[in-house]
Amino acid sequence: MSDSLQNLATLDAVGICQTFALSDEASTQLQATDKVAVLLDKLAAAGHWPDALNLVAYALPKRAAVSWAAQCANTLGDGNGPNQKAALVAAQAWIRAPDDDAVRRVCFTASETAGLDSAAGCAALAAFWSGGSMAPEDAPVVPPAAHLCQHAAACAAMLAGVAKPELSANFYKQFVALGKAIAEGKQPI
Repeated sequence: MSDSLQNLATLDAVGICQTFALSDEASTQLQATDKVAVLLDKLAAAGHWPDALNLVAYALPKRAAVSWAAQCANTLGDGNGPNQKAALVAAQAWIRAPDDDAVRRVCFTASETAGLDSAAGCAALAAFWSGGSMAPEDAPVVPPAAHLCQHAAACAAMLAGVAKPELSANFYKQFVALGKAIAEGKQPI
């Protein structure tokens, strides 16, 4: 995925779906000519939320995916404790300075403290996995696998949605709409 935003109405869904594991049930929805926006609508209508959230995360470039994840995690508001709020602050700092390796490394520490069982922790981890090296600063470079940033971003959205299970479908609809708005440049990163 390039670093520039692409309209989901023109982005090839088949190509994006090759970068993550679409569930068997959701794969029946995919047609060879589908664009991401069309497939998102199909997945949402069928209630295939994990697949829809993965599709959003993998369709967005890394910086936009981290922003989306942080915004999804931020919907928990007061449900985020101090460690989770610190992780969101770290992720937001990286969004503003994505080329600053020190800021990216702060995201890793914040994600560990917040916990990977939290949406905020996953959002911060997505920033850490956006590039650079996963190894300590004084060790040889170990780049993260290309898919890890988007994977952690999708996990953040999924976790944010299940924080209040009775509202999960509503949250997931909002998160898909938010992802579309970010891709179209209608929602700031």
